[in-house]
Amino acid sequence: MFKATLLVVLGLLAGSVTAGAATGFETGNEFQSVELRGELSVTCPGRMGGYITAYYRCAGETLDPVEFARFRPETPVDADAVELKALHADGSSRTKSGGYSSSKSRSDYFNLWILTLTQRPLLEMGVNTVGYKMKKKGAIVAEGTFTATVKDGGRRECEFERYHSQNPADCENGDNVCQYDFEQQNYCQR
Repeated sequence: MFKATLLVVLGLLAGSVTAGAATGFETGNEFQSVELRGELSVTCPGRMGGYITAYYRCAGETLDPVEFARFRPETPVDADAVELKALHADGSSRTKSGGYSSSKSRSDYFNLWILTLTQRPLLEMGVNTVGYKMKKKGAIVAEGTFTATVKDGGRRECEFERYHSQNPADCENGDNVCQYDFEQQNYCQR
């Protein structure tokens, strides 16, 4: 009797440990948009000799916990591609496609938050209803939806830093130095 009860309890525990996580992003479906601020100085070689020093007030934004994430389904799916379509709170949408590894049960990385001239993010502030279509050789083998939420995470201030650069351009345009500073200070997390 005791042996049978013990096996049932162990079976229940094993089931709860191996149960799949919900469909969505590997890092979870809750995010925070955080405004970053900081000041720094950078000293560079001057174009005509000597050195020059530039001072910058840096501003940026990051998405916590990550700006790029992999999609993963709740249960294993034999697929080779996945398409995600995020319907944003304002009614707009964005679609992105990527590869999928059945053996690892996850996709390639998706850009969730970075906005540049050549990149657009999948998510926006608020509630994003994300529809997914998993495909094998072009045929849909699984589909569904999940919710990814982006909340306002407030502002973080980085400490003042001094840098030395061998690139004179760093004293003419602070974009690269500001990004470097945010990365070096772990996005202003103390």
